[in-house]
Amino acid sequence: MIIKSTQKDGLVIQTKTGRILLGANEVTILDADKEKPFTINTPGEYEVSGIAVFNFEPKPTFVIEAGHITVVYLPNPSEEKFAENVMTELERVDILLIPGKRADLVSKLAPYLVIPLNDAEELAKAMKKDLLEPIKSLNIKSHSELPEETEIVLLDL
Repeated sequence: MIIKSTQKDGLVIQTKTGRILLGANEVTILDADKEKPFTINTPGEYEVSGIAVFNFEPKPTFVIEAGHITVVYLPNPSEEKFAENVMTELERVDILLIPGKRADLVSKLAPYLVIPLNDAEELAKAMKKDLLEPIKSLNIKSHSELPEETEIVLLDL
């Protein structure tokens, strides 16, 4: 799995079976074998090209499973509490993409990697972590490559 930011498509997750475009309030899956992209912008469970996506209320709350890695994408997390069933799904996060002002959720979910969508400095300060230099892309080949403690990854946006 490769996560990167492109000028054309914004945030993109590349898997062995397809590409996932992360929009402001939607996720679009592109598969070379399919003619049309598949866009998810309503709550539900979806599976396209071996990629499972769960979208929960409130607001878009995406759980993406591909290649034994679970990515949680919270583009605009709500201030209200998540329902118990949603929290259960979110607690199995490997990689979390979230606005940096939500350090409270990062500490609750304890992902292996967190990619701040903005306000990276604020998140690093709240987590008492140093910010590393931005990277062009994050390449995770297997679950065993994930760090033991939460790390902040800054993508070159």
